[in-house]
Amino acid sequence: MSSSLQMWSIICYGNILRSQVLEQYLRAYCKNGLVFFSAGISGKDEFPDKEALFSEIRQEMAKRNVACNLERNFWSDEIAEKIISSDLVLCAGSGIKEEVLKRTGPELKPSKVFTFYGFIGEGEQDFEDTYDYEKGRQDPIRFRKAFDELDRIAKKMLKIQVTE
Repeated sequence: MSSSLQMWSIICYGNILRSQVLEQYLRAYCKNGLVFFSAGISGKDEFPDKEALFSEIRQEMAKRNVACNLERNFWSDEIAEKIISSDLVLCAGSGIKEEVLKRTGPELKPSKVFTFYGFIGEGEQDFEDTYDYEKGRQDPIRFRKAFDELDRIAKKMLKIQVTE
């Protein structure tokens, strides 16, 4: 990877909404050659309804005029290697950050790993999961709010990246 081309990995639990949508916003707004990749720490068999969930995300992104190419990446050795080779790893929350560091071991430098809010200087708060595990579907209120918040975070991340 050349020094001018950086890869950012964006990680959440299921790679269904938080990391996917942040990746889509970053791709839409980035004009300087960054490469983005999103994944989840969950396994292959979780979220058997991913196509229904992706359909909801595509509809919401279309309302916002943001191109959307969704592909779920669940944890595997190949995904771990991609994360390790990333220049920056952005995690939806501190628990996910800890799990990524645990699974990748000493190969991933902790100085490259941030929570979404930690990277933009807003503390180590977690970005709340939008999935309601008890009901087996997206929580409609958290779902709607997540898109505006991830939009704001993406813009702030790219502004920080440009000034560094």
